[in-house]
Amino acid sequence: MSGWSYDESNRAANPFEALKQILTFRNDPSYDEIELHRAGKKSEWRHPVNDIIKPRILISSCLMGEEVRYDGSHKKNPFIISALSRWSQLVPLCPEVEAGLGIPRPPIELVSEKESVLVVEVESRRDVTEKIRSAISRFAEQQPLGEIHGAILKSRSPSCGKDTTPLILADETVSNASGLWAEHLSRENIPIIDEEQFAQLQKRRLFLKEVLLRAGYHKTEVNQKIQEWPFRTLRR
Repeated sequence: MSGWSYDESNRAANPFEALKQILTFRNDPSYDEIELHRAGKKSEWRHPVNDIIKPRILISSCLMGEEVRYDGSHKKNPFIISALSRWSQLVPLCPEVEAGLGIPRPPIELVSEKESVLVVEVESRRDVTEKIRSAISRFAEQQPLGEIHGAILKSRSPSCGKDTTPLILADETVSNASGLWAEHLSRENIPIIDEEQFAQLQKRRLFLKEVLLRAGYHKTEVNQKIQEWPFRTLRR
């Protein structure tokens, strides 16, 4: 991509100015085309954001190419992997596998019952809600969510979908809801985006800015109200 430039003086004065520059390039099929900042040695190239911050981003395992879906397939997303692997730590997770549901496994769906949302197997109607909730709790104990700066989740997944997962209502009509994992992360105010939204420039920009703000505030402990200010401000 021609025309993209990086101002070293801005990074020295204000690291977030450098991040702002990096996040304002227009949409393109591959981050490989971005003109990288040349480091001191002629043979050494690196993306300038690597010198500033290394956010930890949760990602649905299937989007990383892991064969963890109910039918043993994956949903590898090369664009997401290429875009983020250079400057972030991607942390893959499949709540359904962590819950011990197996690969392959019976498909599951969300159902509304007595003002609660349950996760049940489509054919047997076996309730696996608590299995998935327990897996989520175990992960949160092992990996404090305060050290997670964002999440990229699989759309329409019963565990990972954010406001896109089909929910079967009592009258058998269908609405949209969030999967159990997405719901849990939302309560923790962790920035969330799905793979379809990530392909949209404006939504991707907002997500990455939120991630970088959360990572920067967490790392430097400048703002004790990280869970409130950055997100409310950026959405205005």
